[in-house]
Amino acid sequence: MPNQLFIVDPIHQLNLDLDTSINIAKQMMSSGDQIYFCEISDLEFSSKMNLPSARCMPFDQALHKKEPLSEHNSDNKKISMSLSDFSLIHMRKEPPVDANFSHACRLLKLSRTNVVNDPKALLNLNEKLAILEFPEFRGPCMVSSSRKQLSSFLAEHSGDGVIKPLDGFGGKGVKRVTPSQIDSMPELHELMIVQPFQPEIADGELRVFAVAGQTITWCLKKPAKGSFLANTSAGATLHDFEPSKKLVGIIETMNKRLLEEGVSFVGYDIIGEKVSEINITSPRILCHDQKSYETAYKKAAS
Repeated sequence: MPNQLFIVDPIHQLNLDLDTSINIAKQMMSSGDQIYFCEISDLEFSSKMNLPSARCMPFDQALHKKEPLSEHNSDNKKISMSLSDFSLIHMRKEPPVDANFSHACRLLKLSRTNVVNDPKALLNLNEKLAILEFPEFRGPCMVSSSRKQLSSFLAEHSGDGVIKPLDGFGGKGVKRVTPSQIDSMPELHELMIVQPFQPEIADGELRVFAVAGQTITWCLKKPAKGSFLANTSAGATLHDFEPSKKLVGIIETMNKRLLEEGVSFVGYDIIGEKVSEINITSPRILCHDQKSYETAYKKAAS
């Protein structure tokens, strides 16, 4: 019976009914695989084995925990397993891609197991900056820590824009701004990305999932009334969507190029016909077509 490992955020913080990692794990377990969960802090390396390992817990036991898996107490009943014991490892820790996340990816690189997504890709690609590699599919943008540069760019593009921190997720830190609002911000100590505001967001933002180079689901996220954020955490609602041939072609081209870089699981955000983000760390909102998902995901493990 194949073993699979999910590296997740503290399970007591996840929505057990809606969380994508939970739903993926349930799907894999229903097909007969043995599923384990752990957190980043459960990863280890010992020179004795010369391989990384994880202190993990069977999925059905982990679901009943009310505290972080990484708490050191006898009630957790964690099992130490070599990462080579797993047929597939799912790196499902949410951003930010901080020092702990990066160190975990480096340990995963030492494993003899397929990891989704490839740790090298997780270290090399930033979700906000990945669109820079696809100029033909994105709109104009500016990356800088200079308020003057960001403000000047926005003034040249309608004077209405959206500013995002590069390590943010789930809509956190995303603001709709004008050049004067950027000028009045406190001094920036990190790189930010500014993109012109797209009025098409009122009709919704697409979330497109692809696994192992195969597009499996299209979902339209409509912002709550009075909001421009298409995140479910901000009240957005989910709707089915039938893509145009042009959109299908865009995604197929990106799937192929990203798969070559080790990105087997990706969630694209598209407004109008412009790709605004490429989510590769822990993409959420897998809506339907679970059987196609299972088939494609197991292809990633082969």
